[in-house]
Amino acid sequence: MDRFTGKWSLKENNNFNNFLLFTQLSWIERMVALTSPITLFLTKNNSTYTKKIESLFYNAEEKIILDNRPRLYNNITKTYSETHGCISVEICGEVVRWNEKISLKNNDLVIEYTWNDDGTAEKTNASQIFTKS
Repeated sequence: MDRFTGKWSLKENNNFNNFLLFTQLSWIERMVALTSPITLFLTKNNSTYTKKIESLFYNAEEKIILDNRPRLYNNITKTYSETHGCISVEICGEVVRWNEKISLKNNDLVIEYTWNDDGTAEKTNASQIFTKS
């Protein structure tokens, strides 16, 4: 996971508006989120990692413990694990659930969001691509 550490800046959103719709954000919240610069910091302290997000729209900081155990972060349960060299996250909010996969592709940090929007087995995807700064 050390290869994920550093300061990352948002380079590109893919289908991210649909993800924001899924999470039930209003039109104005989505527009701010889609146009805001985002900086993501991943740091390591012994065996614990910290993820910090800074933007005009959303700011958060949380500890990442890759032990596949659910933990509560601001009324959302997240379960972090490491699978095939990627960080996998299961997120269960009060209204919606989704999965995230954090990986490296071509020196970029990619966060892929996967959710089931309409109750069928078919999954919907979005992603954010970050470049190291």
